Amino acid sequence: MAFDIDIGFTSLTGKKAVNEDFCAAMLPEPGKEGFGAICAIADGVSTGGKGKEAAQPQ
Repeated sequence: MAFDIDIGFTSLTGKKAVNEDFCAAMLPEPGKEGFGAICAIADGVSTGGKGKEAAQPQ
């Protein structure tokens, strides 16, 4: 079964002016669609002080 995937991301700041949320997606290379796609979504939890470090991969 084949289908199209549209990827988008939006996020709002919380109590602080800086938004530390994170989203990423990987689509398969042409010809390798059978491997599927992957998406990661993380809330930065900015009130904890290390939201960016918690949400974004190192």
